[in-house]
Amino acid sequence: MKRIMLDTNIYEFILKYIEKDKIKDMIEKQILVIYGLNIIRRELRDIPKDKIRIGEGKIHNLRVTLLSLYDFFVGSHQYKLTNEMSELADKYYRVYKVLDGNAIKKEIITDLIIVACASLHNLDIVVSEDNKTMLSEKTINAYKSVNTLERIRSPLFIGFKKFVSVLRGVNFD
Repeated sequence: MKRIMLDTNIYEFILKYIEKDKIKDMIEKQILVIYGLNIIRRELRDIPKDKIRIGEGKIHNLRVTLLSLYDFFVGSHQYKLTNEMSELADKYYRVYKVLDGNAIKKEIITDLIIVACASLHNLDIVVSEDNKTMLSEKTINAYKSVNTLERIRSPLFIGFKKFVSVLRGVNFD
């Protein structure tokens, strides 16, 4: 069983490119478990109410659709932000700055908290398409350095295409 956390940006990719029934089947068969974090759900709630998407011959409210998708996938597997996550994220940020990372804390802290949550809860995979902040070389080096010092296992970081491979049964162990 793969324990996975999806970055906020992945939910819209799923909506556009993956059959929800495929993921539902894998969740029901306990092949994968998708975990959430209250700040990811909050980011989805921050999508403007007037944003729409057209699908299945209908007009849908994007915010409501993505929140429903999140709730369906995550179910009861949602974590809440803790002080331990915030402290670990701050450590990531300090190392990131030492590595000459140039993003300001406000731009990157949510990504760092998501990775801190995944690391502290020993999740297998974090899926994101955020190559500018969450998956940049400097942030990944920061995660790995801090997690090594803290004796925490780092999750595997993959993009959407590799996530689709996971859904097709490709093993990343």
